[in-house]
Amino acid sequence: MRHRGWLLDPYISGKQAVYWFKTTEGRAVRVDERHNPIIVAEPKQEYTIDNLVYLFEEHPYVLSATPVTRYKTIHRDQQAQYVEVKIDQAEDLDEIVKYAERLNEVKEVFNVGLIPIQWHLIYRGIQPSTLCEFNETNGKLETIDKLDDSEFTEPPPLKPLIFRTPEK
Repeated sequence: MRHRGWLLDPYISGKQAVYWFKTTEGRAVRVDERHNPIIVAEPKQEYTIDNLVYLFEEHPYVLSATPVTRYKTIHRDQQAQYVEVKIDQAEDLDEIVKYAERLNEVKEVFNVGLIPIQWHLIYRGIQPSTLCEFNETNGKLETIDKLDDSEFTEPPPLKPLIFRTPEK
């Protein structure tokens, strides 16, 4: 089913990324999608990418280790070879980072400074409170597209929750 709404509450639960949306019609919709954290490791100069790929693929919590080419700095003037490591679930992330830091072959580990849902949203290209169009089937996210809502001035259709306190 296709929906349009604001992403209000994303979080990780087990192996799933959970998104709560408030639709333009005012309904709350929850959708899930599989989440696999990704870290990036840089090999020391004396080791090859293949050495690092092999070492990560041997770990039981690693789903895949793939050679990738990335820019070395934000200036985008040089590229280098790295290993992109896809991890089974967010709970395993700390263990894999510690494993990577213990390996003599690893010079540096990247994509570890934020919590897993933040990295997940960065890779998806969406931010909380963004207006999105998404397809779901039985609560499973199929597609999601961020919409330009810069011209949209109305807030999401939220219901106020009013607390009354006893007067003294």
